[in-house]
Amino acid sequence: SDSLLGVKYILSEKNPSESRSDYNENRALHALMQELYTVYTETDDYVAFENPYALSLAYTVDDAIKDFSFCELDEDGDEDVIESSPFERLNAFVSVLLGSEEILQVFVPVDTASITDRNCNTGYVAEHTKYTPINTNIDAAITVSAQMPTDGYLFFHAPSDYPREVDIEVNGEKFGDFMAQDSNRIKTLGHFNAGESVSVEMTLASSNFYLKDDEYIFYYLDVELLRQVMSELAEEQYQIEEFTETHFEGTLTTSDAGETVLTTIPYDEGWNVYVDGEKVETYKTMDALMAFDISEAGEHSLELDYMPKLYKPMHFISIISIVIFILICGAELVLKKTLFKARKAEVIED
Repeated sequence: SDSLLGVKYILSEKNPSESRSDYNENRALHALMQELYTVYTETDDYVAFENPYALSLAYTVDDAIKDFSFCELDEDGDEDVIESSPFERLNAFVSVLLGSEEILQVFVPVDTASITDRNCNTGYVAEHTKYTPINTNIDAAITVSAQMPTDGYLFFHAPSDYPREVDIEVNGEKFGDFMAQDSNRIKTLGHFNAGESVSVEMTLASSNFYLKDDEYIFYYLDVELLRQVMSELAEEQYQIEEFTETHFEGTLTTSDAGETVLTTIPYDEGWNVYVDGEKVETYKTMDALMAFDISEAGEHSLELDYMPKLYKPMHFISIISIVIFILICGAELVLKKTLFKARKAEVIED
């Protein structure tokens, strides 16, 4: 997702304290960055990595993106997430961008070898297994394990519609917490060799834990497919020549007529897009990002300009307010001068 959203530089801590609960996760993530990214600059404490796969602010994609959404409406009109797994959502997203009829598995699911628990009663609630401590005076934990099918980096995410905090250990090493505050995210477990066993123990920090049934928990990254996908998406992207915070100018070359261009900019009616000097219509994709179409193939000048929708009326109101203020000040000054002259005339008469 960093590459798709154009995140070009990532900062990583070199030597995190070993006393930190997420020390091992940080080491695993740092090693992954060393393999995928290049070092841009570094200090004694931090490394700034440059992401060679980061896409530009805008790039051409398949027009299937127009109908793509991560959510769909249920019978009651409420939104349901189509894929509960963040890995499957990323795979689906990449596949739609390239117009692939098959799902491209940049993240490849790994079968869970076993799920065991300690000091837990189990029950079932809405497609979830519910784990409840038997004795609240001792730790209750769930252990999930897998066997690595190939050499590579392994990732973890415990799917649940009812997040509850747990503390994570991977092969006996602490990996911080999961589902606590903002930690309900993909966790990088590290590099493992083919055939190596990996176990993740989740110790309950609250009274219950819910694990979604029949969902993959482990995925590994297909690095070669990642590189191939990002190379294809990078073939037609925006070459920015000049920019400010609210204005971009550059070129974009399209190979076919009627190309769809996706931007990494959140949709806002204040953005205006000009292709070869002509304003084009923008629209929202995935309920979030701005996109537009280019009707003809070839090299095009592309300009993006942002002006808040209320800027012009507010600017007009501000000018009118200033004019009124000046008129009031002027009228007050004239009135004061008139009163002063009248009083002066009264004094002379007296």
